[in-house]
Amino acid sequence: MKTAAWLRVRDRGAFIRLSGVLFLVYAATGLWAPLMSVYTRDLGATTAEIGLVLAVAQAVGLLSQYQWGRLSDWLGRRAPLVVLGAGGLCLAFLGSAAADRAGWLFLTRGLEGAAMGAYTTGSLALIGDLLEDQAGRGRLMGTYRMFGSLSFAMTALLGGALADWVGLRAPLLVAAVCYGLGCALSFGIREPLAFRGPVPAIPADPGAALPLDPLRRRALWSFLALLFVWMLASGAVVALWPVSMADQGFSRTATSGLWALAALVEVPCMILAGQLSDRFGRKQVLLFGITSMAAVFLAYTLTASFGWLAAAQVLRGIAFASFEAPALLSITELGLRQQRGRLAGLYYSASGGGSIAGAALGGIAAQQVGMARMFQGVALLMLATTAVVGVVMPRLRAVAAETPTPQQSRV
Repeated sequence: MKTAAWLRVRDRGAFIRLSGVLFLVYAATGLWAPLMSVYTRDLGATTAEIGLVLAVAQAVGLLSQYQWGRLSDWLGRRAPLVVLGAGGLCLAFLGSAAADRAGWLFLTRGLEGAAMGAYTTGSLALIGDLLEDQAGRGRLMGTYRMFGSLSFAMTALLGGALADWVGLRAPLLVAAVCYGLGCALSFGIREPLAFRGPVPAIPADPGAALPLDPLRRRALWSFLALLFVWMLASGAVVALWPVSMADQGFSRTATSGLWALAALVEVPCMILAGQLSDRFGRKQVLLFGITSMAAVFLAYTLTASFGWLAAAQVLRGIAFASFEAPALLSITELGLRQQRGRLAGLYYSASGGGSIAGAALGGIAAQQVGMARMFQGVALLMLATTAVVGVVMPRLRAVAAETPTPQQSRV
């Protein structure tokens, strides 16, 4: 009975199945994400080229995600995007594993970007539809996102071990299998009727996708600016952190283990961050998350002690959960259901834009001034942005499902 109360959601079967797809997608990501920059370098890429290769997927995603969201709003359906995205990711990683030089990764990661754009936009809009008007949305969103962190923690260490024992192609092949299983599972997802009444036409003016209330629009743009800087900093550091660890003499297994530690800490913290968002509001938890992550990036530059890095990874898990759970929740609450696909597209476009800038500029900056100074620079940028957004971003309440009447859940 307690479990039933915890998962009191409109369609528990769809919620569980969508969580299962998320589990598989993040399991695949855990296998390759800590190692992609090292794999790219082993195929002959320079430090600057590593950043560019890693930026390709984000660039294609940036160009496609809003259009995926636009399409889902027009169709009134999200599940087809989830199916298409997971299947495309399977094909992309089979191609990456077969590459014999770094140049081929520009093609395979382009397909990856388009497929990931379809999956992320469709799944975020769909979970927003499923949680609409639910009590304890923050806790439920945190529970949903927790499955991603759990699977990432389980497979990040496995990816490093596979790379050390078998070779760097093995984690990519296993990731392709995970994406394929996610595609198969997504075929059975039921989704709620997206709209009551006729499907609205896609407006010619992109601004029609945004909330009409000026205060709510200011909240949206403030939030997207915060998200952009978060992803810029993360893209710059995450792309090169495994290379930094390798240069300091750490094995691939040790690097993946530290990455897995942060993901493991995220597991309970995702639910906690969702609960705190329900209690204190989304804004406060978001700002705590980005400030804490800036502290983590600064900590990376202080010492190469494994114990110190492990402590930094624990804080990283707390910081990431504190930003991620309320961020996903906020974007699904800032507009009406008819806008949710496009809002999800804007979310991932801002995220992709930040990642592109971070991965590309971070690699170039690290080559010019060194990795430590680059890490410090992005941390200071995060702190400055937090101070500005903390003043500019208003606190709001979520809009109702089909009308602009405010509800009782705080943003």
